[in-house]
Amino acid sequence: MQSDFQKDFDQLQSFTTDTDPAYILYKINESDLLFLPYVPASAKVRDKMVYASTRNTLYKEIGTEKFAVTIFATSKNDLTYQTYDSHMKSEAGEKPESEKEKALRFVREAETEAHGTATRRQISSGISFPMSDEAQSALENLKTTNEQTFLELRINTETEMIELGQQASIPPSQVATALPAESPRFSLFKSDSLVSFIYTCPGTSKVKERMLYSSSRGVLLNYLTTQLGLQIDRKIETSDCVDVTEELVQQPILHEVKQTPGFARPKPPAYRRIP
Repeated sequence: MQSDFQKDFDQLQSFTTDTDPAYILYKINESDLLFLPYVPASAKVRDKMVYASTRNTLYKEIGTEKFAVTIFATSKNDLTYQTYDSHMKSEAGEKPESEKEKALRFVREAETEAHGTATRRQISSGISFPMSDEAQSALENLKTTNEQTFLELRINTETEMIELGQQASIPPSQVATALPAESPRFSLFKSDSLVSFIYTCPGTSKVKERMLYSSSRGVLLNYLTTQLGLQIDRKIETSDCVDVTEELVQQPILHEVKQTPGFARPKPPAYRRIP
């Protein structure tokens, strides 16, 4: 490729297709890499699941400290220098700190608050937040209803309370569009008496939001299953709402999949090197 950074970047589109996911590593300077997980919206569900489940492994194998910038791309239009430039300007304008610095700052703030009159309770499996009466009532109704129901739970970062978001009766094909694309969420979808727990955490969401949701996920699941007595039949986790397809929320529950003869774990994707 040519030595000019902008021209080189714009050539990325010629190395990708509209349907095949790819991990793209771009060397910014001698020590820093740009990581572009490219998962087209039109890619096969199986491919999306493979890439979603192997991204963290790639991070660890190469070394997280080497990734200076990460940009999630869902179409070839995202693979342009203009997208990169806009992302960098947005990051610089909103938060001049690096991702590592922001994460460390939040951890320090959380530790300081924990020694004072914290509104959350630390336990061994994570952080427990209080839940609003409206959210608890909606969960109780979800447990007993036979109707197809979508229910969204969100963490209010100001009050640090789990609140009820939207609640609607929608078909499986509309679950993805009901999920917020810029903020993490805990969602539950009930269809045919089976309940799916959906945890979405977009890479573009704020660091504090990502940490609050990831650290409270286990506690919330424990509350739903042991205290509320709600049976969770599927657990779906993704950083991209488009992954939550109709096929995914209707696929066989976990123990049925394990018992299916000939089921093979998908192979990790091959890395494509750009010359």
